[in-house]
Amino acid sequence: MATGDASKKASPRNAAADRKNLITVCRFSVKTLLEKYTADPIDDSSEEFINFAAILEHILSHCFKGSGSWFDGQRSYWDYIRLACAKVPNSCIGSIESMENISTSRAKGRAWMRVALMEKRLSEYIGTALRDSRTTRRFYSEGAIMLREEATVLTGMLIGLGGCTPPLPNNSWDRLQQPCDPERD
Repeated sequence: MATGDASKKASPRNAAADRKNLITVCRFSVKTLLEKYTADPIDDSSEEFINFAAILEHILSHCFKGSGSWFDGQRSYWDYIRLACAKVPNSCIGSIESMENISTSRAKGRAWMRVALMEKRLSEYIGTALRDSRTTRRFYSEGAIMLREEATVLTGMLIGLGGCTPPLPNNSWDRLQQPCDPERD
């Protein structure tokens, strides 16, 4: 019994450490991406861009309530972004939904990330999604970065990427390289 109590008390501490680590790594990733962008053009093979995309995807997936109803199947952060950002003016959401070469929710999320960076509006999308607290609570479990003050820090960090424009890839969104991607292996 004591072991179960200790693990329950350690869990919030672990979640706090996870949040802090993810935000720290994201801050470093944004910094290195901006440094790379000022020296060289960024493309999909750029290690800095690949790392940033993987970290942001990990943050958006942190404590995500993954399974939807039996009808919806497995959800991803794209489902959250799609709903929470539906009212963003001149949004790329509809365009991504209608792309024929995207077959999974995860790939749509990756496409959105790149398009939002190209539009220089990634911070705006995240900020808009966070303002829809009802939808955010519906998609994220207690302790998620998106439900904590770290989300505001994240939004602020992403503002700096307004000057960074990655190209859209020519290949399938489902097969974009992501480090530490278990589905890739």
